[in-house]
Amino acid sequence: MSGCERTRGLIDRVVDGRVTEADRAHASACASCGPVLARAATFDDELRRSARALVAEELPLGVLDQSIDGRILGRVVGRRSAPGLAAILAAVAILLTATIIAIGPGTGPLPSPSNSPSPSVSPSPAPTPTQAPFVERFGSTAAIIGLLAKAGYACNDGLPLESVGTEPDAVVKDAAVCGAPDSVGPFMLAVIVGEAANGKVAQVTIKADLVGGDTAERRAALAAEMARVFALALLDEGAGQSGGSWARVHVPELEPRGDAQVVLREVEFHASRHANASYFVTVRGARAG
Repeated sequence: MSGCERTRGLIDRVVDGRVTEADRAHASACASCGPVLARAATFDDELRRSARALVAEELPLGVLDQSIDGRILGRVVGRRSAPGLAAILAAVAILLTATIIAIGPGTGPLPSPSNSPSPSVSPSPAPTPTQAPFVERFGSTAAIIGLLAKAGYACNDGLPLESVGTEPDAVVKDAAVCGAPDSVGPFMLAVIVGEAANGKVAQVTIKADLVGGDTAERRAALAAEMARVFALALLDEGAGQSGGSWARVHVPELEPRGDAQVVLREVEFHASRHANASYFVTVRGARAG
């Protein structure tokens, strides 16, 4: 061992962390005990450097500092149990692990254990605007053509339309264009049957021009023929009659650039007179709201 009888006891106290001020005072002048404290201080310095290399920032002041000091010793403790030193190292290891977890990137408090994973909550999709369902207001194209043919109209097939709307009742095709016979009155009149994408009739349009001058009698005759077309095309007989009565009153009163509109029994009637004295009337299902 060494020449100092206190060296063995000092080693035990260093290992157990029980170094006293008297031990330090003695070691400062003892050639055998002084290197023991120095060795302990060197070990602590190495431990601090290793710990600081593992963490991203400084630990709290004094966590790794021990109250032992001295000079370097060329002797190490043999196979002796060291409960005090083991306790210190275990505490430091726990502290380092906790510190790394706490300051590591992207880490945070661990979630509480649960029996099953919590379902993820997705944001509710924005409600999509609903469209009114298509409601049939007219007979089929074939039925309308048949009734107009009995009244003397001559019908030709129409053509698809471009740039149509997206509504269920948007007209995508002029299914038929029927011209009135000259015998119906002093005017030229055409009925255009418009179909939606589902093949159902969605709109009936009437275009007419007076012949032989603009008089009250000619306007009344024109309005009467429009009323007859309403009655032939609409499924609801009451809507046809109501629309016809409205046309007889308001169409003759229209001035150039004037228009009139009404909704009767869920059917919309719109009549306008252009600057060139041409009349346009559209009939279609009324839109909700």
